Amino acid sequence: MTRTYRLKALVLPALIAPLIIGCVSTGDVVYIEGLAVEYATPTDLLDAADHVVEGRVVSHRSAYWDTALDPTAFEGDDPVSNPLAGDVTTTDHSPSQIVVTYYDLEVTRVLGGTVAEGQTVTVVELGGEIDGTSYRMRDVPPLREGTPYVLALTEDAQAGVYHVTSPTQGAFERESSGELSPTSPRNDIAEALEDALQARLSEN
Repeated sequence: MTRTYRLKALVLPALIAPLIIGCVSTGDVVYIEGLAVEYATPTDLLDAADHVVEGRVVSHRSAYWDTALDPTAFEGDDPVSNPLAGDVTTTDHSPSQIVVTYYDLEVTRVLGGTVAEGQTVTVVELGGEIDGTSYRMRDVPPLREGTPYVLALTEDAQAGVYHVTSPTQGAFERESSGELSPTSPRNDIAEALEDALQARLSEN
């Protein structure tokens, strides 16, 4: 059975700032549909990130994030700062639950920002698995424990956590060969961004 429903749970403006417009459920998989922030150039992405780090996921846990969207908290037409921009068809702003996963990332190398090498930071991303149901953003695979990544991160200082600056562009896996591989097939600036990241790696 497939069902579609609206999540007016936009919440965490800092959390990827995607415009979550709904979910599609098929069997035990629920796909979170939305518009993620994407950047035109590697420079734009790296400039938007608070930190760029290399590290390994040492543990993770999924949980429900209870949230209600307060329409009076947003202004303007920019979907990055106003997740309601352009969405005038829905007036349901009741509390909703979305699933997020907390990844504990042990930082092994700092390519930018003030995070310290050896520090463990918590990266929060949409999606996860709860009660046998998997919640996923399309084309954004979950991070895996033990896998080395290079991540562009946005810091949510108030919550004490971090988010991948662009879920489709800001995450790279470190291959055994040493090369960087984008985690999302939608990363259309991957090659140029990899060159920029490699330049940072050589400088650090």
